[in-house]
Amino acid sequence: MCDAEQADQTLFEFLKPKAGERFSKLEAFCDLMSRGKSGPYVLNRYGEQVEILPGQFVTTISSLSKKWQWQRATVRQFLEGLMALGQLEEAKFYSSIIFTLKRNMKLSVKVKHADDVLDFCCMQFSRFCHGRVSADEVAESYNNYYGMRMEIAMEKDASSEQYQRIFMHQAYMFETLVLSLSSQELVQENPQRATVQLALSLFGRERIWDWHKVIDTLAVLATAFRSMTPPSMLEDLVSLMTEGEKKKLDYIYSKYVGVANPFLVQDSENLILTSDDLKSVSTGECPKKCVERF
Repeated sequence: MCDAEQADQTLFEFLKPKAGERFSKLEAFCDLMSRGKSGPYVLNRYGEQVEILPGQFVTTISSLSKKWQWQRATVRQFLEGLMALGQLEEAKFYSSIIFTLKRNMKLSVKVKHADDVLDFCCMQFSRFCHGRVSADEVAESYNNYYGMRMEIAMEKDASSEQYQRIFMHQAYMFETLVLSLSSQELVQENPQRATVQLALSLFGRERIWDWHKVIDTLAVLATAFRSMTPPSMLEDLVSLMTEGEKKKLDYIYSKYVGVANPFLVQDSENLILTSDDLKSVSTGECPKKCVERF
């Protein structure tokens, strides 16, 4: 690995997110990058002017602490870590700080394993549940992951059995995400097998799924769990589904309904979390459950 790749890998590991309501390191870093796009402009403070260039921004530790929901000491430690990695510089300007981001900054991490992408997918699903990314964004993450797995299989001239394992992996992933939206102590003895089989029936047995449809379906189930209402009764959300699809969702719902956590609310077109209850959709947990099956 060349020095540039090693530096990027080190930065990525430093930014690797953890679960929680507050900003992850990755989200905080993306916030800094967004702030750096505001220049150029001239800042006037107490009669003194300074030009803020592209890649620079002005803020305070208190402002970042409030937005990221971090302690001030944690914000300072994070910024010092970025400066130690050569990604950020700072200069005092009265009560504020002028930050300068590294030029041509990018997170160009070489992906060695498809499971690295799966970690990102589950992070995106967690962020979707917290209202921080759209359904389209999280769906594209899963589309990219399974597209990558198919490309790898084709390059290695995989057997039909290996392709089938990829198709089945989607069903187990769906089951894991459904489980993450409900309590871990299930009323039914073993609803997972039924969920997997119905997922294959809903989205396809021998092809890569359209994960836009999958994520929309998960949003319907989340709303059903929250409201304790069978999916088929959520007319606004299932109006485009066939009667057969509604019945299948009702069956999945019936296997988990007694144990769902009432933490989701509907806000416009997106579902967002309103409490700390969604602990099972933490970064890294979803792929572990699925990968262990293969």
